[in-house]
Amino acid sequence: MINSNQTLLQTIAFKEWFKKRFSKNTHSHYSKQYSEVKHDMIIDEMFARLDSDKGGTLDMGEITAIFEANGVPMTME
Repeated sequence: MINSNQTLLQTIAFKEWFKKRFSKNTHSHYSKQYSEVKHDMIIDEMFARLDSDKGGTLDMGEITAIFEANGVPMTME
């Protein structure tokens, strides 16, 4: 019978083998766990909502708007 620690070690060993064997021609999300993929999706969605001009970066106006929307006043200092 395999306990959860052995299963975890086997999973980790497989992921390391997979990364070494296929890292050059495989998308990185294939070697991530579901929780990692979900976490990345949440961050991407949050960034997309904050990036109002869809420029791919947060400029000072967008950052100021975020702070002010959360009740943190911003000054030029």
